[in-house]
Amino acid sequence: MKTLKNQLFLILLMSAMGTHCQTDSGWIKIDDFESNNPLKSWTLADPQNETNPRVENPQVTEVRSENGNSYLLKKPAADGVVGNRKAVSLKRLPVDVPVGEIFTFYVRLRVEYFPNNHVLGWGSADPKAILENVYDGFEPSLRVTDRNDRQLPEKNDGTLMVNKDPWYDHIFNFTEDRKAKPMEPDAWYEIWCVADNRVLAEGGQKYDVYIKGGDEFPVQQKVYEGADFRMKREQPLLYFQSTCNTGPVNDPYGNGGLMYDDLYMAEGVLLTSPIN
Repeated sequence: MKTLKNQLFLILLMSAMGTHCQTDSGWIKIDDFESNNPLKSWTLADPQNETNPRVENPQVTEVRSENGNSYLLKKPAADGVVGNRKAVSLKRLPVDVPVGEIFTFYVRLRVEYFPNNHVLGWGSADPKAILENVYDGFEPSLRVTDRNDRQLPEKNDGTLMVNKDPWYDHIFNFTEDRKAKPMEPDAWYEIWCVADNRVLAEGGQKYDVYIKGGDEFPVQQKVYEGADFRMKREQPLLYFQSTCNTGPVNDPYGNGGLMYDDLYMAEGVLLTSPIN
């Protein structure tokens, strides 16, 4: 009986501490969208809803299933609806990434179609600050878009991008010594983001990106080294965040969606796949 009481005490203690699910390989699951109520732990908001005529809660963020696998589809609004400038979805990480530590984040992405405009990543702000600042809530981030940027000499073409001061930069195919090609719609990509949350004085607040997927990357390849945290707050990373944007009513970008699956994190540099 004493042993049973001790076991019950440990279970209650672990529940109170908010334990997380860590695999034998070292990966900690953030979300794989396979639970009975997969969006219960997510915050969804549209803090700059300029749709006209007005559409309440215009973002499309829903879990879909295909061949026995569930994933998240995110769009700024339904096709034909424009003016939702910031469609935000965020989830608390199962463990914080302390200042001074290096963690690897893993996510699978698939483009529904272009045109679109999506940014995803990890940040140190709380939900209130994220909804107030949106893009400035990010630290390491990834961008998928074919919209035109006045900050860049040529139009974006759907190639995966990273944050590189003072703006964004495309990933690079080092094997072929050229800029990477645009992401292929309907192809799943595995992405590893190695985030260095040391302080700037120690060479931190930077991240590297690896990718596998599509015709271009049949095997894992490092595609960017030394991307910049957006705000460099030198604070613990707390949330996964994604946002997308239809563009303004008078000059929309497009409502193409981005599919997410298998969000994981791991302490240190870990370049294995948590789903294999």
